[in-house]
Amino acid sequence: MRQLKILALMVGTALLAAPIPARAAFGVKVSVDGGAFVNASVLGTPDETSFFYSYVDTLFNVTGTVTSNFPGFQSGAQLTLGNNSTVRSLFTSGTHTLEVAASEYAFTAPAGLLDVITSGTTGGTLNNIGGPGTSITVNATYQGGIDKSVGAALFTNGAGALITPAIPPAVGGMLASSSAPVLFGSATVSGTNSSGVPFSPTTSSNVIAGGVPFSFTDILTLSVTSNNAVGGSFAISASTTLSPAPAPAGAVLLLTSFPMFGIGAWVRRRRDARATVAV
Repeated sequence: MRQLKILALMVGTALLAAPIPARAAFGVKVSVDGGAFVNASVLGTPDETSFFYSYVDTLFNVTGTVTSNFPGFQSGAQLTLGNNSTVRSLFTSGTHTLEVAASEYAFTAPAGLLDVITSGTTGGTLNNIGGPGTSITVNATYQGGIDKSVGAALFTNGAGALITPAIPPAVGGMLASSSAPVLFGSATVSGTNSSGVPFSPTTSSNVIAGGVPFSFTDILTLSVTSNNAVGGSFAISASTTLSPAPAPAGAVLLLTSFPMFGIGAWVRRRRDARATVAV
């Protein structure tokens, strides 16, 4: 009985001493016409793997859901800006730009020396409800990246600095060394109609240095031109994943040969020992 009490005490002590899993920080920011980023309204789920966001002004009405597998697994981590994130244009004429950035921190897996970051989308959908003689055009980009640097937090660019509005995101977005290459899509719809918005390429990947913890940031940019097409809408689902990079074949061969080296050394020591005894 006394041994059981001691064992229970040890288990309880270990549980109390175990590190508490880090809680996620997450958010969505929006920039209109290159202006400063402002916070969108965000409501997250208790497990911190899904959060709904919304934003509205005189030009755009934006809603959507961001999902993740926070805090990640050794097999991979993921942040999805989509589940049909929808942007509605509220202006009748002219061109206006919108940038939506979703970010979550701090993922603790995968942990390795090299990772592969991949961004992908099956495309979007553009709808025009303006009727005959109206049209709407959208030019879109999507990019995902991580930041594992000292000072990494929400909405940082891979080197600890905050991202800044930029359309397309050639300047001010994620650094090439910590992100997947940008995906581009465009479409035009005339009259009351709808069209797919194909992206090219549909996926992009980059091998980057590993390390934990890290933040995930997804960036969607839109340039919308309306010709009397108030109420047009654009919907998209896009995702970025981080997974361990496959080990080079030479490294695998080297690692698998180590046990054989050990067996060979043991055989030689045995042989030398026997030879010494025989002498």
